[in-house]
Amino acid sequence: MISGLSAVPQDNEVKVALQSLLVASAATTASSHLSDIPSFETAQFVSDATFSQFSLTMDKADIGYLRRVVLESPPPAAPRQMGFLEALFTSVIRVIPDYNKMVAYLRPQALMEGEVILTGTMDAIRLAAPYPFRYEGSGSVIVAGSRITEPFTLTFSFIIPLEGPAASSIIPIEIRADGEDFLSVAQSLFPVPTGVDITEQLKLVL
Repeated sequence: MISGLSAVPQDNEVKVALQSLLVASAATTASSHLSDIPSFETAQFVSDATFSQFSLTMDKADIGYLRRVVLESPPPAAPRQMGFLEALFTSVIRVIPDYNKMVAYLRPQALMEGEVILTGTMDAIRLAAPYPFRYEGSGSVIVAGSRITEPFTLTFSFIIPLEGPAASSIIPIEIRADGEDFLSVAQSLFPVPTGVDITEQLKLVL
């Protein structure tokens, strides 16, 4: 866990930080499909072959820069032929990253170089029981950059159900900035699908 700093951010700064984590994840996974650019030195996304667990590690990573490099790089010359198991997992587990989907997500994000700098980690593991089949994740990052008034430490936990009415949704469990509760900010950014009982989802990890 990264120790907290002194400043308490505004709601919009926490929202920008959470969105930047998604941009960092998309950019690092998309870059793994490209042969014309080197691996990012400040951000690495690592997973096993079936994406049963993954981690995103950042060391003063400029998230706007990661986004720009991916968008300005030529796409893969041709789609790689998937093996049987990879194709099976892709059809069943919809969060396995696809290059074109990652680029489509990155393109409209209004995040420029120098605006958000992240240092820290995010980890997740896929669990089969109890229902539903899901990811559980957590992380801690120091957030800085020109869109942040004062650096702060963001700690968080979440689940991503892979089946049921909330399948593929990000459900925040705990969001804190320098120890202060910002769960409502995360819930406004990642709304629960209509008809989903959030209480039942939270019972999985509480």
